[in-house]
Amino acid sequence: MINFGPNKTSLFLIPLTIISILLPLSFLIKSDQALAGKPFLEDAFYSLTISRNISQGYGVSYDKLKPANGFQPLYVFMLVPVIKIAGNDSYALIRIVSTFNWVIWVLSAVLFASVIKKVLKFFNPDHRWIFFVPLLIYTTSIVVIKQHFNGLETGLMLLTFLIFINYYMFHFRGDLKSSLIFGVIAGLLILSRIDTIFFIFTFLILHAIKFKFRTNIKSFIVFSLTAFIVSSPWFIYNLIEFGSIMPTSGRAQQEWAFSLIRFYHSLTGFFNLLIPSIPFVYAQYLGIGVEIIIQILTIILLLHLTLNSLKVFKSNFVSVEKLLQNKIFTAAAGILISNVMLIIWYSLSSYAIWFYTRYFASALIPGSAFISFLSIIYFREKFIYVFLLALITIQTALIFTWSFNTSSSASGFFNNQLSLVEKYVPENERVAAFQSGTLGFFRNNVVNLDGKVNSDIFLYNGNIEKYLNDKKINWICDSELNKLQFIQQDWEMIDFIGGFELYRRVK
Repeated sequence: MINFGPNKTSLFLIPLTIISILLPLSFLIKSDQALAGKPFLEDAFYSLTISRNISQGYGVSYDKLKPANGFQPLYVFMLVPVIKIAGNDSYALIRIVSTFNWVIWVLSAVLFASVIKKVLKFFNPDHRWIFFVPLLIYTTSIVVIKQHFNGLETGLMLLTFLIFINYYMFHFRGDLKSSLIFGVIAGLLILSRIDTIFFIFTFLILHAIKFKFRTNIKSFIVFSLTAFIVSSPWFIYNLIEFGSIMPTSGRAQQEWAFSLIRFYHSLTGFFNLLIPSIPFVYAQYLGIGVEIIIQILTIILLLHLTLNSLKVFKSNFVSVEKLLQNKIFTAAAGILISNVMLIIWYSLSSYAIWFYTRYFASALIPGSAFISFLSIIYFREKFIYVFLLALITIQTALIFTWSFNTSSSASGFFNNQLSLVEKYVPENERVAAFQSGTLGFFRNNVVNLDGKVNSDIFLYNGNIEKYLNDKKINWICDSELNKLQFIQQDWEMIDFIGGFELYRRVK
């Protein structure tokens, strides 16, 4: 075991922690042209546009005309008062949202480290500085940073997960009051990302089994009913307005099929989340063959380290009270099992392989905990210092690349698609696009064609030509439009740049 001395450790860990936490604030000083790029994802601008429209009195709408539900509700509605500060300045809005996500990230890191410290105090009460190791594991992880600063709901979901876990482990007593509070947290977790329902159901089953069904039935009813009441307004809204509890963003990317490629991307994404501090997660850029080899070697290394540390872990874990042991198992197993269910669900139902890692983001919590435990239990003190220094070096390089290297972090949607539309399309005319997040955020009169935030598309069963004709839309801008048959007949290309093409109707 590592014996952290307060003076020596503070001289190293506290400055390192301050640097790590402050680094992402460099996102705020990016140029206006670079703000729409990494780490923001294109789909983030759907949520931001809807939040802004709500704040301006247009209702829950993407185009200010009809209702939308292609977003995760807790994040979008929490952004509404935050976004009001920006007024009509789109660039200020992005900076404010980045600041909001930074606060969520810091709170998540502190809560994660607090949970780990509360467990580890049973190992050795003298570990006064043990809090900073998991804190740095969380804040320096490039995978964690990408999930928190992508402009979407993932970071808020992780914070809500951590609040759920912390309350369950250290505050939930099974009485009616704590069951009510716990149910509210569960309801908010569902609203943070709807597919966390998989986790809630798994958690309830595991909790009942682990505690041998001794759970107070009144407590169970209060928890379940409260979670249902808190989350139900969203589902009622979906049923009334859209006739389905599934958001249109899910329907837009739904395509049932058994595909080994999908399962490969699911498992690879899940694997990356389980070892979020290991830079091998970017081995995908070296090719599938090299990536598989590196992942196998990484698994072998981690298994070796885990087996060697197992004896130390077991000898200390017995000192943890039995109730907390059961709760740790229930929470961790609940996340892992529900993610296996999500892997199967999304691999079969969704072709959006680029989002798989985000769908399984809750695996970051047991993954980061595993790396934290391994760092503390196995490595000698000097190796922890080297490891953490290596992590913060990688974090610095990545964040500075996103902040100041505009060529590698720029958004093609901002630089190309938006530029084409602003150059040629009159502001009072509508322009359509399949992927319209950035375009719709920076410009009015944008029509979404893939259905993420436009439920009318589903009424046409994929007949985009008829939809454009019925709506009298004369402009369309996106990539690979020349593959559409109707484009070649009734439309003319006006210009193209960076893979994006702008067409105007001629008939």
